[in-house]
Amino acid sequence: MSRGSVALVAVSAAATAALLLVPVATAADVTLPLVLVATAALAWCAFREADRPTLPAGFVFVVAAVLAILAVLCPPHGSRDVWAYVMYGRIHAVHHANPYVALPQEFSADPFFDRMAPYWWKTTSVYGPWFTLLSSAIAGLGRHSAFLSRAGFQLAAAAAHLFVGAVLVRRRAPVWVLLAVLLNPLVLVTVVNGGHNDALVGAALLGAALAADRRHPMVAGLALSMAIGVKAVAVIPAAALLLWWWWKGERRAAAVTAVSVAVPTLAGFALFGGMAPVRSLLAASSHVSRPNFWRLVQAAGRVTDHPVSRSWIGMASLVLVAAVTAVLVRPRLRDDHAAGVLAAGAAGYLFAAAYVLPWYVMWALPVAALAAVSTAGGQRVLALVLSLGTALLVTSQYRAVARPDLLDRALGVIGAVAQVAFLAVCAALLLDRPLTRQVERR
Repeated sequence: MSRGSVALVAVSAAATAALLLVPVATAADVTLPLVLVATAALAWCAFREADRPTLPAGFVFVVAAVLAILAVLCPPHGSRDVWAYVMYGRIHAVHHANPYVALPQEFSADPFFDRMAPYWWKTTSVYGPWFTLLSSAIAGLGRHSAFLSRAGFQLAAAAAHLFVGAVLVRRRAPVWVLLAVLLNPLVLVTVVNGGHNDALVGAALLGAALAADRRHPMVAGLALSMAIGVKAVAVIPAAALLLWWWWKGERRAAAVTAVSVAVPTLAGFALFGGMAPVRSLLAASSHVSRPNFWRLVQAAGRVTDHPVSRSWIGMASLVLVAAVTAVLVRPRLRDDHAAGVLAAGAAGYLFAAAYVLPWYVMWALPVAALAAVSTAGGQRVLALVLSLGTALLVTSQYRAVARPDLLDRALGVIGAVAQVAFLAVCAALLLDRPLTRQVERR
């Protein structure tokens, strides 16, 4: 092992551990330098290892496992979503109500209610039925223990992350890919420590990619159903995989996958009243996240005295997501492996949607990493996903405060600028193909 690479891993891991150990309410003045150190050291190490690999895969996996354990033991930083999971689970397991119908504020006497972000007090569950059942089980086991209740979700995220790592190690992924995924502070701090269910979505999509490569369409469909049962947005990469089967002329495989997705998914929604979960998910489609391009659209409307409604932005962003996804998916349909098309299907939402948070990157990161191993164009998709993840990790250090300083305002703008840049990249990809065809004809 190169001493330089080991030293860089140590620096990155130490900065990531510091992010996990600092108090939850620590301001960006402290967390941002730690994020920059962790990311820069990891990127430098990845560049070194891409040129001349020296680090064993097992070493990277062990460091990742140690940091994942620390992430589970520490209280969640940067987001209180895990307490929303707990509360929705308790509505079902403890209060015996439907979390897609009953509002959390109806159970304000619950000991975990005040831990939930006030924004969600008047919102029914926006998660899929399979995750609601998991939340109910964890809430039932945790019962009156705050540590057990939140650690259950953190442990599930850690297990999903290490599953991804084990798959990449088994597939002999390059060391730089392992570093970029397993030791990524975005994953360890925001996803694992935050206990976010996006890790489960990413692991399920990875399972679907593996099953599709082995020509097991039913298993691929069940894995996609699991992903949709956690977050409905996984229907986009699911549609991309069906199109991939169809494009290759494997119509029977496409049909089997579609049935394997539809039957369990519909059964899960039926458990909670059929249309109730659907109405809840549709109501959440108009949300707009803070550091986002669509915030600039809202601001422009206010400046020009032409207010832009959230419902209009929701519809416009869905149209843009569909267009960007089509641009990314189209060239991946020719791939021999399914990971690339699944990664492209998940990435389209990340680049164009109105509501994008840092941990959403975990939807696309595992399959993008596998695509980088399996396909020639996969490294481009992985590079885009990693770049977006870094931008979102930096902007997530912003905290809403009464008197934001210059740093807070700058972080609030970076996310919107980054999203515009990624849309420009997608437009460039669209324009590049016709130009390439013209050159070939000449």
